[in-house]
Amino acid sequence: MYIRSIGVFAAASIFWLGYFDLKDRLQPEPRRLLFAAFFLGCFAALDSLGVYKIIGFLDGPTQPGQQTDHALFFCLAVIGPVEEGIKFFIARTIIFRWKHFDEINDGIIYACCLGIGFAFVENIHYVPDLSFGEQMARALAAPLTHALFASIWGLGASYSIF
Repeated sequence: MYIRSIGVFAAASIFWLGYFDLKDRLQPEPRRLLFAAFFLGCFAALDSLGVYKIIGFLDGPTQPGQQTDHALFFCLAVIGPVEEGIKFFIARTIIFRWKHFDEINDGIIYACCLGIGFAFVENIHYVPDLSFGEQMARALAAPLTHALFASIWGLGASYSIF
């Protein structure tokens, strides 16, 4: 079951990578760089897992809790800054310095690829805890949501560069 889930996650990631690649029609990015951004996103997910372990070691919150206000606080004050912060740091220090990063839309494309890579590793991390139906829902939704959140700061960072 674990191998089948990884295959579904990989297929969903390839689908979304292809979708965003097709949207970049004017000056398409080299696919090798899109895959490099994807793998940097995988690395960012591993970094975020390490940060969550450090937060737990420091007795910080590691779960959203059952109450709505605690879950909202956890999402806005912990998950968002950690995950998007790590993705942004990697994009700004590595990806946005590539010579092919030459137009404003590239910030969206590369950030989306980074977010999809992040979601791929995150999905693999959650496989043991989810039913097969939940895994299928995550396979489709997680890459898209990570790409959406990353595209926001990707576009903003592009405007600050160009």
